[in-house]
Amino acid sequence: MVSRREELIFLGKNNPKLFWKELQPKNIQIGNNITASKWFDYVRQLYEQVPKVDPPPLVNTDIELFTVQEVEMGIKKLGVGKAKDLAELQAEYLKWGSKILAPHITNIFNNIVQQGLPTNWTTSLTIPLFKAVTSIIPPIIGPS
Repeated sequence: MVSRREELIFLGKNNPKLFWKELQPKNIQIGNNITASKWFDYVRQLYEQVPKVDPPPLVNTDIELFTVQEVEMGIKKLGVGKAKDLAELQAEYLKWGSKILAPHITNIFNNIVQQGLPTNWTTSLTIPLFKAVTSIIPPIIGPS
C-alpha cells in the first residue's frame, strides 16, 4: 500500500501537473448571496450608529501603581515592525524615546488610575472588509 506522501513524491518527480492538481483544495464554495448594495447599506448602518459607552468606574486612590522602571520595562518588550495606530505612531517611537517618555507615560498611567480613563480612549475603530472568494486558487509555487 502506497502512502499519500509517497504518492505525492512520485507525482512531483513524474507528473508535476497532476502533483499540483492534487494539492488544490477539493471543496470550494463559490459565490455568495450578498449584493453590493446590501453590503453598502450594512456598512453605512454600522457607521451611522453612535455607540453608547459607559465610563469606567473610578478608583479613588492616591497611591501610584506604576513606576518609571516598570514602564521602561514594558516599553522594551514592545514589538517592532507592527502597524501604526490611529495617530500614525509606531512602537519604535516609544522605544527610541523611552528614557524621555517613560516618566510622562508613568504619570499618565497613574492619573488614569486615580481619575479614570479618558472617554475617547474607550472608543475603538472597527472596519469590516469584504473578502471576495475566487473560484480558482492558484498554487503558491508551481510550474509555469
